[in-house]
Amino acid sequence: MTVIFLLMGIILIICSMKIHKTWINPFTVLCMPYVFVVAMNKIYGENKGFYSIGENTLLIIGLGLISFFIGTMIISVRHSTSYSHTVLSDNSEPLYNYRIDAMANYSIFILVLGYIKLGSIVYTQGIYGLTQEGTLVAGLFGHLLFTIYPLQPLLLLYWLKNKKDVKFGMVVLFTALLLSASFVKYHIICFFVMCYLFLVLTVRKYFKKATVTLLVGVVALFIINYVVGFVSQNILNQVSRSFYSDHLWKYVAGAVINGDAFHDGVMGGNATVGYKLMTFLFALPNMFIQALTGNRLFPREGLRMISVSRIGEYSNVTDAISYMYPITGGFGQVIAFVIYYVILGLLMEMIFTYGVAKTEKLHISIATIFSFFLFFSFFGTFYINEMPWEIAIYSVVVVQLFSKNIRFRFR
Repeated sequence: MTVIFLLMGIILIICSMKIHKTWINPFTVLCMPYVFVVAMNKIYGENKGFYSIGENTLLIIGLGLISFFIGTMIISVRHSTSYSHTVLSDNSEPLYNYRIDAMANYSIFILVLGYIKLGSIVYTQGIYGLTQEGTLVAGLFGHLLFTIYPLQPLLLLYWLKNKKDVKFGMVVLFTALLLSASFVKYHIICFFVMCYLFLVLTVRKYFKKATVTLLVGVVALFIINYVVGFVSQNILNQVSRSFYSDHLWKYVAGAVINGDAFHDGVMGGNATVGYKLMTFLFALPNMFIQALTGNRLFPREGLRMISVSRIGEYSNVTDAISYMYPITGGFGQVIAFVIYYVILGLLMEMIFTYGVAKTEKLHISIATIFSFFLFFSFFGTFYINEMPWEIAIYSVVVVQLFSKNIRFRFR
């Protein structure tokens, strides 16, 4: 079944690349990580002691991918000629339609606040206090920090085009370091992926270097994150070297490996497709509803931690496609699952088509949406959290506040 799944995925990826005339498009961004995880778990993971990815999981993910592909084709086959001129060329010219220096100065202001808070946490609680996941980004400052999140890819692109302006590269670097200090791993990993997708969507020649930097950077930051935590607890010498590779693969593949257990009801979570969809859609409104009332509408289901290997690695997440599939397996619910992914594919293709057609604008919104709502589907259900929705909104609103077309008048 693994071979059939991989062949299907590769064939659909090639078809999508041919139609879009580029490897960056909604379907490939969703499908490629799944193909990578399934292939590498068979080659590497199972030899390390991780469980195999079940046939039911592969069938369900395959159904979701095919449905999504059909949705993208509804739009893409009619607009295939509008893609290549934007994606395959250097589309960085619109960068100069923004007040880049103002972006950098605003980012510096937020970073100063962040490093003051970081210093305060270390001073009062020590490094160990900082390593408690999410401490740094809790409260109002977390929302302020997220406002500069979508600005950093633009600053990075500007620095790559003007390497003598070190200021801009340093702002991006210190933003990455501050996000790492939150010890919420997906904050910095998503940051890397968003910068990567933005660069390769905007300037094709950055593809190779950006890919290498993404892979090396994510792995290095993952390891450093744990090393700092172990040092703060004085247990670094007690940790085996294999821990890092084992834990990294659990982090990468654990959600997909958990697919069968989730569908068998072992992890819990038996909501309908409609309820899960509402959980996604109310993620951001619930941030305000909970603050005002103390309650959440369509609260997300908690999943039980279960083993994903024979070597002591556990996970309590499943991938987005497996999560959306109904545990009951009723015919009506399965149809709803298929319709959901067809519509999602159609919507993502519309966003992509509109974005590449608007050559006077940069693709930061596309990169943000693709990162959180497509690329990381293999990793979990990010869009049940407020952060992806919040940053997606900032990628439209905050970025446009720095447009030279917008003028502020004060009296």
